[in-house]
Amino acid sequence: MSGEETRREDRLGEVIAGYLRSLEAGKPMDHEEYIRLHPDFAGDLKTFFANRDRMDRAARPIRDAHPVDVLPQPFGRYTLLEAIGRGGMGVVYKAHDPTLKREVALKMILTGRFASPDEKACFRFEAEAAASLSHPNIVPIYEVGEEEGQLYFTMKLLDMDGLERRLQAYREDPGKAAALLRTLARAVDYAHQRAILHRDLKPGNVLLDAEGNPQIADYGLARRLDGSRNGISSTGIGVGTLGYMAPEQMEVPGDRLSTAVDVYGLGAILYSLLTGRPPNKAPAQGRWEGPESPRALNAKVDADLQAICLKCLERDPSRRYDSARSLSEDLESWLVGKPIQARPVGPVMRLWRWCRRKPALAGVILLASIILASGAAAGFMVAAFRAARRKVILENNVFMARGMAHQVQLQLQAYSRPVLEAAERPELAELFLKRDAAGLAQFLDRVRSATPTPAFESWLIVDPSGVMIARSPSNKAVGTNVDARDYSRGTKAHFAAGGERGVHVSLVYQSLANNVFMYSLCVPILGPRKELLGVLAASLSTGDTLGLPNWPDVRCRATLVGPFDPGRLPEDPSGPVPEWYILVQEGLSPRAPAIPVADPLLKTLATRSCPRELSNPANAGLAVRNAAVHDPYQKLDGTPSAAWLSGYAPVGNTGFVVIIQQREE
Repeated sequence: MSGEETRREDRLGEVIAGYLRSLEAGKPMDHEEYIRLHPDFAGDLKTFFANRDRMDRAARPIRDAHPVDVLPQPFGRYTLLEAIGRGGMGVVYKAHDPTLKREVALKMILTGRFASPDEKACFRFEAEAAASLSHPNIVPIYEVGEEEGQLYFTMKLLDMDGLERRLQAYREDPGKAAALLRTLARAVDYAHQRAILHRDLKPGNVLLDAEGNPQIADYGLARRLDGSRNGISSTGIGVGTLGYMAPEQMEVPGDRLSTAVDVYGLGAILYSLLTGRPPNKAPAQGRWEGPESPRALNAKVDADLQAICLKCLERDPSRRYDSARSLSEDLESWLVGKPIQARPVGPVMRLWRWCRRKPALAGVILLASIILASGAAAGFMVAAFRAARRKVILENNVFMARGMAHQVQLQLQAYSRPVLEAAERPELAELFLKRDAAGLAQFLDRVRSATPTPAFESWLIVDPSGVMIARSPSNKAVGTNVDARDYSRGTKAHFAAGGERGVHVSLVYQSLANNVFMYSLCVPILGPRKELLGVLAASLSTGDTLGLPNWPDVRCRATLVGPFDPGRLPEDPSGPVPEWYILVQEGLSPRAPAIPVADPLLKTLATRSCPRELSNPANAGLAVRNAAVHDPYQKLDGTPSAAWLSGYAPVGNTGFVVIIQQREE
C-alpha cells in the first residue's frame, strides 16, 4: 500500500470514529448527512453503514438478551446492579465488586463480542488514556479488562450530574462560570503535561457533584501528543462534537493537532456557560463560523471575561492562549480584579488602571516626578522607581505562591484518594473488630502494592489508644504508643470536629523507624455505627517536586514548608526542635533530612482548621521583603545571605506554606 493510500485509510478511520462517538453520545448523525459532510469517502461510508446495519440486525437477538434490562446479573467478578447511563455505543452500570467490597461504575460496549475492531480500539484507548491520569478533577479509572470477549472498564461511582444540565445557573453567575473553568483548565493542563489531548471537551463531558466540583470524563477521542494512535487513527479529519470542536479539527489531520484544540474546547465550555449555547452556530453544515459576542447574548458578561472567552475561540490556533495553564492564570487574574492577557490596553489606560489599584504608590511616583522636574532630587526619583519595581515583584511572587499552593492542595487531595478508598472498605472494619493484627498487616501490604502513586513511604494503622498495630512495610515501630503524634491525636480531633470521612493532614514528624522526616494523610476508620475504630495513615517524605511537573518556577525559588509536630515520644531525641522544616525544594532529594527554617512570618500566616484542612485557605497570602537575615536554601546551594523578595501562601488550612522567593538586585 502506498503512502497516499495509507494516509487515506487513516483519514477514513478517523471519520468513522467521529460517527461512532456521535453514537456514544446518544445523538447519532443521519447517514446521508454524514456522507454529505465527507464527500471524499462517500463510497466507503455507504459500505460502512450497510455493514453496520447488517451486523446490528445479526447482533440484535444477543443484544436483546444483554443484561441491560435483566438485573442484577453477574459479569465476571462483578455484579451488575442497574443501568445508570446509555448511549448509542456504550452502557454504564452501577456494579458491585465483591473482591474490594465496593460499588463502582462499569462501562462496556453495547455490541459486545460483535463490536468492530475500530470500536474496540476506541474503547480500549479511552480507558487507558483516562487510567494514566490521577487528578481530583478527572474521573478516575480503576480497572480495564475483557470478560468473554466483552471489553469493559470500571470507574469510581459518583453521584453526579452533567454540566450541560446546569448551564442556566452559570449563565446567571459569570463569576461562578469563570471559577469553574479555571479548575477545568488546570485539570486539562495536567493531562497535557502527561501528553494526553482530550479533543472532545464540551459540557456533556464534564460532571458535577453536589458541591459543584467538576470532573472531566470521556477520553474516547483522546490521542497522545507524542504521536501514539488512539487505536483508530491519529491522522484523520472531522472528529469531535461539531458544536464545540475547533475549526482545525475539521480541516487538518489529527496528528497535526496541538493543545490548542483543547484550549478551544475550554473556551467553548465557557461560552456555553455564559450564553447557554455552543459557540459554533452552524454545526450541521460542518463549517466554522465565528461565535456571536457573549455580551450580546448575556448582559451580565463583562468585557474582560468576554475577551478571555473569545481569545480561546480564535480561528487561528496561534492567537489562542499558548496553554491551558495560561488560560487558568488569566481567569485567576480576572477573578481577583487584575489586568488580563486577553485584553491588552494602551499605555495611558494601563497607567490609569495601575494608579487606581495603587493610589499610594502612584502618589509617591508623582511626587518624585514633580521634584525631578524641578531639578531638586534625581536620586529620589530613582529610589521611587526601585521601590515600585520591588512592589511589583512582591505582588507577582504572592500571586505565584497562591497558584503553587493551590496545586499542592490539589495534589494532596489526589494523593488522599486511595487512603479514603482503603478506609471505606468493609474488610478493614471487620479486621479491626476481630482484632486481627496479622490480617490488618496483610491488608496494608495489599493496599500499598495496589496504590498507583509511588509517593507514599509507608502505611500504618493506629488504634484509638494510640498504639500502632500494623505498618507496611513492617518494622520495629509496630506496638509503640504514638498517641503523642499528630497523625494519631490530630485525626481523632478531626473526627470529633465532624470530619468523619475527611482527610487530616498531619504535622511534620521524624519517623521512629528510619529517622526520615514525614507527614501523613490520615483518615478515621469507622465501625458499623460510625464509631471511631482507629486511624489509617499514609506517609509522605521530603523531596524535590511532590510529583508536580512545574515545580519550581524557573524564574524564582519555590519551597514548601510545614510545621513540626511538638508532640514528643520517649524515643524521640532530647533537646529543642525547630518549628518549621523545608519539605519540598528543587535541590532536596527524596527522603533527605528536612531543613529547619526560622521565620516568624510563617506562624502569622499559616492556619490549621479541623476538619477543613484541604478546603480553601483562610488566608490569601503575604508579601514581604526579607532583609539580609537568612536564605532557606543556603544549606543546599551555598548562596550567601541576602535580601529576598518573598511571596507566601498557605496550602488550604493544613498549616503548610508555599514560599516563592527572588533575590533583590
